Amino acid sequence: MKKVILLIVLAGVLAVGAIGGRKYFAALQHGKQKATMGDMRNVGNAWVAFVTDKFAALDSATEAKLSDAPVVDFRFTGTQEAKSGKYRRIPNDILADMLVPHYIKVLPQQDGWGNAFEYYVSMDDKAAHLIRSPGRDGNFSGTTYTGGKFDQSDYDEDILCANGHMVRYPF
Repeated sequence: MKKVILLIVLAGVLAVGAIGGRKYFAALQHGKQKATMGDMRNVGNAWVAFVTDKFAALDSATEAKLSDAPVVDFRFTGTQEAKSGKYRRIPNDILADMLVPHYIKVLPQQDGWGNAFEYYVSMDDKAAHLIRSPGRDGNFSGTTYTGGKFDQSDYDEDILCANGHMVRYPF
């Protein structure tokens, strides 16, 4: 009889633990999404302030340093904040030289999952810039994006911020 009661109690504890474990994991991942978005907003706002002061996303000295940087052709639909076109990747150290310490105290290097942020500036519109995170899986889903919200439980989705506005983000 004692063994039956013990087994019932143990089964109950395991069931509660399994439910609680899933909720804990989901809360942990959601926190990483929120931290990533917060860092992206902070950098985006700092970059907008830089653009406001300098009338461009890059100064001429920085543009010269980026002449060999990779160029990516991004395509956006469903958003007016991000502009489709060619974007030049900006290494973190160069962006940090532009923004730290006047516009932001520290330039975040990684998202909430430990994956590197990627920073870009438009080659067509000198004030346009883009920040992206690959999400939990660490793999970018390409260069064509539909703006707007995605299910917050899809932790592998890319998160994007353009010109200080969240363009693709969890809800």
